Amino acid sequence: MTTAAPKKKSTPTKSGATTKKVVAPAPRPSRARSWSAGIVLVIATLLLPTAIVGNWASVQISNSNAFVNEIAPLAKNPAVQKVITDAVSTQISKAINVDKLTTELAGGVATALKLPPALQKIVTDLSGPMANGVDALIRDTVNKFVTSDAFSAAFEKSITFTHEQLVALLSGNENSALQLDNDGTLSLPLGPLVENIKQQLVAQHVPFAKLIPTINASITIGKIPDLVAARIAYQVGVGIGTWLPWAVFALFVLSIALARKHWRQIFVSGVVTFVMAGLVGIGLSFGRIILVSSLAPSLSAASSAIYDSIVQFVAQSVAGLLVLSVIAMLIGAVMGFTSTAHVRSWFGRGFARGRDGVQSLGISTGNFGSWLHSNRVAVRVGIIAVAVLIGFVCGPLNPVVIVAVTLLGSGLLVANEVLAQAK
Repeated sequence: MTTAAPKKKSTPTKSGATTKKVVAPAPRPSRARSWSAGIVLVIATLLLPTAIVGNWASVQISNSNAFVNEIAPLAKNPAVQKVITDAVSTQISKAINVDKLTTELAGGVATALKLPPALQKIVTDLSGPMANGVDALIRDTVNKFVTSDAFSAAFEKSITFTHEQLVALLSGNENSALQLDNDGTLSLPLGPLVENIKQQLVAQHVPFAKLIPTINASITIGKIPDLVAARIAYQVGVGIGTWLPWAVFALFVLSIALARKHWRQIFVSGVVTFVMAGLVGIGLSFGRIILVSSLAPSLSAASSAIYDSIVQFVAQSVAGLLVLSVIAMLIGAVMGFTSTAHVRSWFGRGFARGRDGVQSLGISTGNFGSWLHSNRVAVRVGIIAVAVLIGFVCGPLNPVVIVAVTLLGSGLLVANEVLAQAK
């Protein structure tokens, strides 16, 4: 590849002759900034999924109040209510052995009345329907309790306890009350819930209610196949979740600042953010499938509802990132590509007409308009910074907030362009 020779420029001398003045070629833009911007962008992109999950672990999973606020409404979910009703009813029926109890009761009545063998057989055969009736009574009582406000309050207390114990389990605390089997099955004891049901039955004067013993059975609520790996992931996630998102955001800003073409870098940042956020969203979907397939079919509906509640925070963050990345791509494409120059010209003509319209109304921005024009870059940066701050205060990565803040910022930027007037 050859380079053009330096151009020579003729300049007159005192004697009238001309001499050739050598003009150095314009320096080529440094590639160091482009490489640096690319490297920083790659680092930010690779750290983005970890930042999303880490922030979720720090803000949602490790915080009992935030976690309970998401999970407590599940007490009103019909699928969850059915699973709990089935589990508790089955455990109570097994504990008091309804079949044996009704059989002995029927036999005792037949013997006490000294009935003939034929009638004794008829009475004994009634033990089956009696058992079904008792089971139905138990289930009806349990269902009424599970669908009541009292259960919602008890469920919230139970979830609070469970969350605290789960955090203790993942943190390595030996005092955790949750049970973890060798195959990674995580269970929740039903004892406290059954005790509440027993009190309800006693209050209804059900004869066999006092026979319900203390129950140590549990209901499966999930699986942690590798507890060591889960503990490491949890502890690392909580450790980095508070600061890593800010670090990743700073890296994206730094890559844009280092790039020679800032608008195009914004477009590229939007593209990679969209891809990585999409991959995290796909991972959440696969996680849901894996969870449901790892449990019994009877638990699939309830486990799906529980999973959706647990990942609601991170799912919202992913949706917010997708919306934000689309906005970044649109802005970067409009402002950074040669093919969209006509769009920029259209906006420029619109701003000019707006300024002319303001002046035609006899309104003059005066020194304020001149100041806006002189400091237009700083004002634009300030508007964007304020919009970003409002977005983080109102709800970080909330899609609705992101769209609202974008519209607000766009309106302020348009107002700035219309009001800014050169002297």
